[in-house]
Order: sequence, then structure tokens, then C-alpha cells
Amino acid sequence: MGREPSFAHPIVDARMPDGSRVNAVIPPVGGPYLAIRKFNRLRLDIGPGG
Repeated sequence: MGREPSFAHPIVDARMPDGSRVNAVIPPVGGPYLAIRKFNRLRLDIGPGG
């Protein structure tokens, strides 16, 4: 990702090569907190009328 949380930037949002997203928060804003959102490869679309 090439990003690192620091006192100057306590919130970091990044996208990983596989498409998943990472959010990290460190003090003084909050945390410590790390969330990784991984998405399904199957895409569901809403068809016409729905």
C-alpha cells in the first residue's frame, strides 16, 4: 500500500491490489482500529424493473 499512519496523519484509507480496502485509525483520533473490507468476485446487478 505504501501508506503508514502517523501522528500527522492518524487516518489511512488504502486499496490493496486484489481490490479490498483497508482503513486504519490510531490515537489521538481514535483506535487503534484496523478494518479490511474484502469484496466478493461475484457481482450482483439489479435487473430491469427491480
